[in-house]
Amino acid sequence: MRAMRAFERLRPGTNLKSWFERESMLVRRLRSAIDHSANGSYRICMQCEEEIAPKRLSAMPPAEICIDCRQMTENQATQRERRRWFDDRSEAA
Repeated sequence: MRAMRAFERLRPGTNLKSWFERESMLVRRLRSAIDHSANGSYRICMQCEEEIAPKRLSAMPPAEICIDCRQMTENQATQRERRRWFDDRSEAA
């Protein structure tokens, strides 16, 4: 229902594939949160197994990892991107 209303409000020229992928990902994450709630692991970080802060869950109910693990993951991704960039530069030289 929510997706249908959002679809009806799309502006002309909106990339429908990107919109659909975002909506589909949200649905998958919400279903996962419901599954975790049913088995008692909803508030537990899937990486460090510590409790996810209630404030984070209020802001992002389908969150599966705590903010510390999220930041660590993002930092690692940034470092990998930097290494690739430097590797590409050194190969081009």
